[in-house]
Amino acid sequence: MTEIEDTKFKSEITKKLWDFWSKTEEQANHRYERTWGYPTGYRDYDELTGGLHNSELTVVAARHSMGKSSFVLNLAIDLASNNIPVLFVSYDMDSATISERLISSYAEIDSTKIRSGEIRMSQDAEKIIKAIDDIGNLTENGILNIIPDYTFNFKKLSEEIRNFKAEHNEGVVIVDYFQLIELEKSEDRYTELTNMAAAFKRLAMEIKMPLILVSQVSKKREDEQNKRPRLSDLAECDALAQHSDNLIFIYREDYYNIEKELHNSDSDYEPFINTDKRGVAELIVAKHKNGPVKTIRMLFQSNIAKFKNTLITENF
Repeated sequence: MTEIEDTKFKSEITKKLWDFWSKTEEQANHRYERTWGYPTGYRDYDELTGGLHNSELTVVAARHSMGKSSFVLNLAIDLASNNIPVLFVSYDMDSATISERLISSYAEIDSTKIRSGEIRMSQDAEKIIKAIDDIGNLTENGILNIIPDYTFNFKKLSEEIRNFKAEHNEGVVIVDYFQLIELEKSEDRYTELTNMAAAFKRLAMEIKMPLILVSQVSKKREDEQNKRPRLSDLAECDALAQHSDNLIFIYREDYYNIEKELHNSDSDYEPFINTDKRGVAELIVAKHKNGPVKTIRMLFQSNIAKFKNTLITENF
């Protein structure tokens, strides 16, 4: 027996200290494999954080149209494809919308072409059918669990999450999004959202799974010259920053460049098409429980609602 195995654990904390060492030793021996947390598939984020960790509350926040729902939906399908059970609860999209987004991003076919019937039947149809088969198998096998129900209050949502935990020894829970969860109306909105933020953190610790919570960013950020969100910008509930273990903002400068191009006719304005920000997304890791904060550059293909890693080149 090893020295670690011979150790007589005198308390739960002592055991956790040795568990920490065991994971550290395992990671050091397999440094090119992820043994610490669930890998997200987002290379630079996994390198920074070690992936998603049990009992941690991660908040993904952005202004509208930045792609926050696409980001977590991409994450859900990537995790499930790696046989990691996922519970995805959506207050923002119905089942038809979720299905369309899943197929478009998985098959990498423009959603507008799918809706308009402009797909190439010989090539695109094969990709779409494969996407339906693959995603369908994940849902039928209980790996990808999607609940599109805007009527859940927090109590009912908690029950669904606990049921998921009862059925799976491991997995990831994603809720999209915080401000749409039905309130009890027993207190003012700010107080109730604050209490609910704390309750989500307690729930993550109870189920011992990663819990990802999507949030809006306050509209006031639109009035600033620098529109990149900050911790103080979480819509209606600054307690989310306090209770989260990790907080990720999504920012796409090209969204604002498009807006400017459409509404700004000044002759000295550089056309959007000539900027190097097109298709670039920033994952701003503004809070990181176990390490440094950092802005991670990614690619976003809006026509298929998909986030991708940047290419590794000599210049990166």
